[in-house]
Amino acid sequence: MEDVMFVLELIGAAAFAVSGAMVAIEKKADIFGVLFLAVTTALGGGVIRDVLIGRIPPVMFVSYWYLLISVVAALAVFIDAYLRSEKYKLHLDKLDAVNNVFDAIGLAVFTVSGMNAAMPVSDNVILVLFVGMCTGVGGGIVIENGVYAGFNFAAAELGHIVIDFGGEQCACGRRGCWEQYSSATALTRQTREMMEKCPDSQMWALCDGKAENASARTAFDAMRLGDKAGAEVVDTYIRYLACGVVNLINIFQPEVLCIGGGVCNEGDYLLKPLLEIVANEQYSRHSVDKTAIKIAKLGNDAGIIGAAMLSL
Repeated sequence: MEDVMFVLELIGAAAFAVSGAMVAIEKKADIFGVLFLAVTTALGGGVIRDVLIGRIPPVMFVSYWYLLISVVAALAVFIDAYLRSEKYKLHLDKLDAVNNVFDAIGLAVFTVSGMNAAMPVSDNVILVLFVGMCTGVGGGIVIENGVYAGFNFAAAELGHIVIDFGGEQCACGRRGCWEQYSSATALTRQTREMMEKCPDSQMWALCDGKAENASARTAFDAMRLGDKAGAEVVDTYIRYLACGVVNLINIFQPEVLCIGGGVCNEGDYLLKPLLEIVANEQYSRHSVDKTAIKIAKLGNDAGIIGAAMLSL
């Protein structure tokens, strides 16, 4: 696993080095400027990430491979861009699209490798699942202190298990995916749909009379005001969430299942009914040992902090 993580780190460093080199070339820097920006982009972000997660000394300082990969990547991009600009009249001011691709590659790769370092689990915890309800529903699987990525590094797409055959269209191409019912985006959609059905709901007042102002908080706020329509939205949303959670518990029987995202700011309004449904529906409901369901302490800031730690 360590060898795989090391290779991923090098790929991430190379991708960010290419991104930095392209920015320098776009600004018409000379070869020294290209090298400088490429190396600082590739290494600087990794150092910041490692300091934030408490990995001292930063891994970027321990191995010369990161510097070597960064320099080689920058030189390759510079030479290629120079030759193309001379022979093929390439417009170097149109590198943004390609630059974004390499940024995305670096982000994805550093996320996997950084998550492995930034999510320590005690030795007696064998299996941990993380479910994040934000724009979509993301997931992570930690087994014996390591992130499980699958043989092709595409595992843990937990949001794309189907809970309603032929249901809501998902961006992945399937219908009825869990994230179409349990993400913050889905909750907002469900709220707006209920508002259209219930013109007397207090949700309208909370949204200044405009359905487009509804958010993932609106239904919860209305429920706390005693609004029946808001309470129905919340109840339905939590049942959808519980459906997926129970599926995951039945499949993996993890010791810990951690849920995160902005919706978790609702605290007990979300967690108590969720725990009740899960306790009644999970296959292991009569077992002495049951999965502990926790709310991520970073809440909706997890994505922001993760991005800063893993990819800058």
